[in-house]
Amino acid sequence: MNTNQESESTQLLKSQKPFGSQETWQEHYKNTLNHLLAMAQTKGFKAYTWNRVKEIDNEENGYYRGIQEEFLNKIKGLDNESVSNK
Repeated sequence: MNTNQESESTQLLKSQKPFGSQETWQEHYKNTLNHLLAMAQTKGFKAYTWNRVKEIDNEENGYYRGIQEEFLNKIKGLDNESVSNK
């Protein structure tokens, strides 16, 4: 950073890259899956989340192909964890 008389906030603004941090496609996929898993566990969002999972799994671009199966495997694992913790 600059050591001249610019304020710390000005230096911070200059050092930031536009549009936040970059993430890889794999990170984005993982973050999307985790977001959907969290939504599915939120009261009132289960049906919406399931429809969204099926929708993005079938998108033409194929980026999320397989997310439905992965979602089901992970949500079953979460359900088993919550039962064993009771």
